[in-house]
Amino acid sequence: MRVWMAARLPDVLWAVGLAILFAVVADVISVGSKVRSGFRYIGVQRTKMSDRKIISRIISLEKSRDLVSSDRAFYLASLKQVMIVLSLFSVAGFLYIGNHTTLAFRETQDFISIMDIVTMLIFGQAFVIAFTAVLTLSRSSREKREVSLDKLNKQIEKQMSYLSPDLQRQLAGEPSDIQ
Repeated sequence: MRVWMAARLPDVLWAVGLAILFAVVADVISVGSKVRSGFRYIGVQRTKMSDRKIISRIISLEKSRDLVSSDRAFYLASLKQVMIVLSLFSVAGFLYIGNHTTLAFRETQDFISIMDIVTMLIFGQAFVIAFTAVLTLSRSSREKREVSLDKLNKQIEKQMSYLSPDLQRQLAGEPSDIQ
């Protein structure tokens, strides 16, 4: 056994010496702290990314809240429906007049043409849109807007609770500790 140990002694000494050297080098360059700081950096970047998503969600919810709180969106939707109905009536009237002026010059006028059917469909569509517009306008009320505003405010508060207090103060417009 001593002979084996004596024969392997230089190899064992080299192995111990290299182990000490690698331990000193690893301690000097602090591999463990670099790895930990790398993981910490990745975590911080993921947090910043999720904070950006939350902030963009809050901003879009605030825009929706501003749109719901104003009467402008309600009146613009009503105006849009009125304009659609008027456009459909004018197109249907144009088709009706155009079709019946050409029928006066034909020999047989006793059949219903495809143009008459299309005109009736367009008139029907205009009446349906006008009816739904009247129903929409009669059902819309301030109470419904207040309910939707409350829902939006609760969603904004919930999203704000996910953020750090410093980011909450920044969004609220207050000075914060973040430079």
